[in-house]
Amino acid sequence: MKLNYKSIEFELSVRLEELTNIPQLDHVSVMYVHQVSNSRLKPKQQLHHRHSAQSGVFGIQHHKCVFKDEAIVTRLKLYADPKDGFTLSDKWLYITFFIEDSRSTKKERLGTLELNLTEYANDREPIQLRYLLKNSKANAILKLEVYMKHLDSAQDYHYNIPKRSTQQIYTGLKDSIETSKQELPKPQASQDDPDVVLDDIINKTYRFSWQFNGMNYDEFTPMECVRDIVEHHGNGWRRNEYGVPYIDTIHENCTLPTAKKSDYPVQEADYRSDLKSWHLAT
Repeated sequence: MKLNYKSIEFELSVRLEELTNIPQLDHVSVMYVHQVSNSRLKPKQQLHHRHSAQSGVFGIQHHKCVFKDEAIVTRLKLYADPKDGFTLSDKWLYITFFIEDSRSTKKERLGTLELNLTEYANDREPIQLRYLLKNSKANAILKLEVYMKHLDSAQDYHYNIPKRSTQQIYTGLKDSIETSKQELPKPQASQDDPDVVLDDIINKTYRFSWQFNGMNYDEFTPMECVRDIVEHHGNGWRRNEYGVPYIDTIHENCTLPTAKKSDYPVQEADYRSDLKSWHLAT
């Protein structure tokens, strides 16, 4: 299919499935603001863009928000530049999630999804994605489905996608986990492997500690959080020796298991790790 210098129309369909790793507090819910832009936006611009739209509120259960049939559907126009090999123009989607307290007007930002929709212009079917939200202190992960439907009757289309800068490539690698049935061969890992280096950068950059009611503990890094969910079917929260997330013990939402009955006397050392031995001279 030969591209002419003209607008090319698509129908964007983004189906939101669920948002996980959300702090679960009383009287709070999730809402989001989304917009589509021809250029990359700064954080302040994302919320005050002229095409911004706000959603309703969604409940939180077990640190998860399920959106059910929530979808963003709109028509888009992209342009092929003849001076650049008929490369399609960028089209950016921003979805910023907030925690909203029903007792006040205060909203706390959970993080932002930043997606270049042009990268999906050649796909013939919806693509499922998991995204670690940008600037998310809670390591919130969004599961969604993206489809750019070509509205032209011809189905032999293939577009040139814009080349991505190094920064954008890192952004995509560290934030996106694409669900795919195709298995690729795994290269031998080494200290110079880009994935190993990237994981180290992410963990050092985004490592943080929870601070709640004067109690501190080391939460999962973004990579550990993702690995816990994807590989171990966990919920992304670090757990204590009883398998209970620390965040729940801080909120006093659970009761620790009681000690099992034993035929042997109770030893204080079994319950306290800070005991010291004292040797008395005779």
